[in-house]
Amino acid sequence: MATRVETAEAPAKQMKVFRRNEGPPAEDYFDVVPNGPIAAEGLAMVGEAGMADGAKFNMLYIGDDFTLLQAWMKPGYPLPLHTHNTDCLYFVSRGSMKLGTVELNAGDGVFMPARTPYKVTPGEDGVEFLEFRPQSERYDMQVIANNQAFWGKALGAIGERRESWQVQERPA
Repeated sequence: MATRVETAEAPAKQMKVFRRNEGPPAEDYFDVVPNGPIAAEGLAMVGEAGMADGAKFNMLYIGDDFTLLQAWMKPGYPLPLHTHNTDCLYFVSRGSMKLGTVELNAGDGVFMPARTPYKVTPGEDGVEFLEFRPQSERYDMQVIANNQAFWGKALGAIGERRESWQVQERPA
């Protein structure tokens, strides 16, 4: 004789619309962690110099199983060598970028395993990309750029481009 086991049904998932300018600040969902005193000092210097004017990060969707972030990095934005504690799938929607020596253009993407060091260099028109992460909790960005020469170049790029970054409009 078969016994019927009662199981609780999972709550039904529902459609959820999200809009580019309505999400919570991305900074609420990740921690920037310097890996050593040189990275900590470099982050402080570029922060004071206006690095934030060179990029915009919008958390578009936070679900039970994944998050979706939209990033726009303007030309010359000096993103340092870093890792994350989660896997990530990137999709370039506009412009271009380099990951090391690999160039990605609009329509290209890349899967980046957790704890893989990488650096994004925006193309001459900047880059806009989507970042899919398989979680809904906080994640980290561990900055491992412990090279003073990088931070000096980053400060130079910010000084050279900050004024244009401040007036540059996001693509429609």
